[in-house]
Amino acid sequence: MRAYRAATVISKRLYDAGLNKLIHFKIVPDFNDRGKKVLVAIAEYKAGSSTLHSSEDIDKFFCPEMFAKSLTRRAAYIKAGKAAQIKANEAGIHPDVYEAA
Repeated sequence: MRAYRAATVISKRLYDAGLNKLIHFKIVPDFNDRGKKVLVAIAEYKAGSSTLHSSEDIDKFFCPEMFAKSLTRRAAYIKAGKAAQIKANEAGIHPDVYEAA
C-alpha cells in the first residue's frame, strides 16, 4: 500500500509540474545496500547528452513528497533544450538553480 500511495503522489506532482512526459518514473523491486529485497522508486530523465537517475528505497522513512520535490525543483532545467542544458553544465549552474532565459 505504501508503494501505491507513493506512486500516486509522485505521479501527480510530476503531472502538475508538466514533467510527466519528460521523466520516466517507476517503482521496482531491488536489493538495498544490506542485501534485503525492497521496493525502489526510480526516476530517469535526459540531461544534456546523458540520462540521469534518481532512486530511493521505499521504506518507513521514504517521503514521496520529498522525492517528487527533488525532481520538480529541476523542472526548468529538465524542460530546457539539450543545448541549454549543456551550456548550463559548462557554466557550472546546478540543475536545481537553473532558470530559463
